[in-house]
Order: sequence, then structure tokens, then C-alpha cells
Amino acid sequence: MKNLIAADLGRIFRKPTYRIALALCFVLSLIWAVRARLDVWNGFTFAAGQAGALNMCGYILGISIYLSVYADEFSSNSMQCLIGHGVSRFRLLLAKFTDCVIVTAVSYLLYYLFTLVLGLVMGAGMNSAEFNFISGIMMVAALKSLGYATFSMIILYWTKNVGLATFTDVFLLFFGGMLMGLLNEIPVIKLYSLDKYVFEGMLTRANVSLQLGQTDAWFWVFFAIVRICVFSIIVSFLLFRKRELDF
Repeated sequence: MKNLIAADLGRIFRKPTYRIALALCFVLSLIWAVRARLDVWNGFTFAAGQAGALNMCGYILGISIYLSVYADEFSSNSMQCLIGHGVSRFRLLLAKFTDCVIVTAVSYLLYYLFTLVLGLVMGAGMNSAEFNFISGIMMVAALKSLGYATFSMIILYWTKNVGLATFTDVFLLFFGGMLMGLLNEIPVIKLYSLDKYVFEGMLTRANVSLQLGQTDAWFWVFFAIVRICVFSIIVSFLLFRKRELDF
């Protein structure tokens, strides 16, 4: 499986579309930094500007990661070929998930480092609170991208429809927060704060708690991502195992 993952990662990181998406995020980060620099310039305005850039870049990276990891498999029939050559469906599914974890981590780490270097070069002078703020929103964006991409596997392996699975990932990335807001309008959920058990709400609440110095919030971060990934992998495999593939 190591060879399969290594070959897949090599293909993904060489994809022009992936590199263009990453470069576009760097450019947007730079543009937001320059806009902040022309206004009142300090660590706060830089951090706030980068939060605005990440609102857009998070979508770009999330969609790019999903398409790079998952979309080519069924459309190119490479998955069918691997199964035909004796690779088990579970190993294949687990390898794709591992690809997604690595690509997500590398993509957001590069973007995060670019942001920090940009602030250093431009003399933003961030304090610890502003540094923690940027780190927190990066973490939430990365985990949200990984969680929703993994959840969208269910649609992909169930329907073998790349377009529908991609739409699911895009919809969740764009409207997950809005759906969370609608859930909070339900009296029972609002009264008992049940939103903290939903993936988006768990990440958001955990990030706020971390910003306030509550280190036990790391448990909720870990629990949120593990729960959605384990659930998605199990359901995807159960559906994929019964799926007939065309060769």
C-alpha cells in the first residue's frame, strides 16, 4: 500500500491544477496583506486580513484537494484496474483517505508558512494572540476540508458519480456554516447547545475555546475529526463493497 500511496501522491503534487490552486491562494494572501498594509498597519489588521483571505482560499484549497485525490479515480477507470490487479477495496479506500490526509496537511502547512513569512517580511509585528488567531483559523479550515472531503467519499463510492460527490463536497464547504446556523434556530438544539456535537459546530467551538486558552478543547478537535472520518470510511466501505464496477 505504501507504493500505491507514494505513486498517488507523486501524481497529485505534479498536477498543474493543484499547483495553480495553491499558487492562487498565495496570490490572494498577498493581495489581502497589501490591502491591509495600505490601511492602518499592525498585527491585528494583518491577521484580520488573512482571515478574510482564508475565507476564499479555504474553498479553493478544499475543492482542489478533493478533486486531486478522489475525482480522477473513477473518471479514469484507474480504480477498477487496481481492483482487477488484486488490490482489495478496503486497502484502496484507506490509501485514498491517507492521500487526502497528507495532501491536506501539506497544502495548509505551505499556505500557513507562506502567511507567517509574509507577515514577517512585511513587518506586521503580530503578538501571541494574533499568532494564535491565525493558527486557529488555519487549523479549522484544514480539518473542515479533510472532514468534508472524507464525508463526500460516501457519495462517491456509493454512486460512482464524480460530479455528485464533488457537488456534495463543494456544498458542505460553502454552506456547512449556514446549515449550522439554521440548526441553532431549532429551540431544542439552541437550548441544550447540541450544535457542539455536529462537526462544524465542534470545530468552531473548539477553536474559540483554544483562543481563550482552554487546552482541553484539543479533545473536541480530535474527537470531531476522528468521528467524521471513521464514520465516513466505514459507511463508504460497506457501500463500496456491494458496488458493481465496470471494467
